[in-house]
Amino acid sequence: ALLLAAVDPALQEPIKEFCEGLRRQATEIRAQKLELRQYQEYIEAWTHELKAPLSLAVLLLNKRQEEMSPYVLRRMQHVTNSISANVDEILFYARLGADHADYRFDQLDLSELVQECIDEFSILIEEKQIQTVVMLSPFSVTSDERVLRFLLAQLISNAIKYSAVENGLIKIKLEKRVSETEGILLSIANNGPGVSPEDLPFIFD
Repeated sequence: ALLLAAVDPALQEPIKEFCEGLRRQATEIRAQKLELRQYQEYIEAWTHELKAPLSLAVLLLNKRQEEMSPYVLRRMQHVTNSISANVDEILFYARLGADHADYRFDQLDLSELVQECIDEFSILIEEKQIQTVVMLSPFSVTSDERVLRFLLAQLISNAIKYSAVENGLIKIKLEKRVSETEGILLSIANNGPGVSPEDLPFIFD
């Protein structure tokens, strides 16, 4: 109203139309935010519903270990771990668009986390007959453990998935960089074909 009172009458109608457009846009944005929040709440509720029978399956698996051969037990444990990781992945991505991120930063031993992630994939590594070369040194980092575990699992999973079909090899190395100011370097590499040139621009999307 103040703007309309201050401008030439010939400009009042275009300004009214412009303001009406802004109001429509604001209404659409509010509707999209509501839709996103409802989607996030649905995904969170769904994943929590899924975790209940998954926890029961893990409990039964642990209590009936003596009834299974070591081979079957290890593979069943791998399946339940994979399902649990997939559920966590869905939940992680659903929360990416949240208004605020629920992070908790702690001092963590990065070498321990890396080794635990490797152990979680040990059955898959064994199944694909992949050779692993692991060189870890005890380094402490400040991070959110849940997010860091998720990232490590993604990297190791991809290293396994895209390693060479025959004589697959994965090298995981944790070391301090030459310069003290450059911190710690964690490298996870395989002997696969690498990322195709057309996919490289999108690798960090």
